[in-house]
Amino acid sequence: MKICFPTKVSEPNLQSAMDENFGRAKSYLIYDTSEEKFTCHLNSYISDKTCKRTDVIASLGVDVVVSLRLGKRAMEKFSKFGIDVWKADNSSTVQETLNKFIIGGFFVRQSPESCQDPVA
Repeated sequence: MKICFPTKVSEPNLQSAMDENFGRAKSYLIYDTSEEKFTCHLNSYISDKTCKRTDVIASLGVDVVVSLRLGKRAMEKFSKFGIDVWKADNSSTVQETLNKFIIGGFFVRQSPESCQDPVA
């Protein structure tokens, strides 16, 4: 499974801080649970209002997005791509969030209808 985490830095690693806002994240760390490796992808669409970043994330074979805040349009696009979206807790690093997600932490599966705080 490939899991996408928004990060606050341009060259993230597992100790990088999670960005609270998916659309405005500097980059995305994609963690592959089967290979136990990650790749990094810059968000070149920070100021783009068309949600093209969702197309890029989908093209990377992502299965799950874990984020604190995600806009309704992005939620709808991820839903169309068959990508699950989970609302993260306030964990500070990607590693903490990943560990909690894998063990079944206190995350809530999101849907476009449940998105109350559109940001992207």
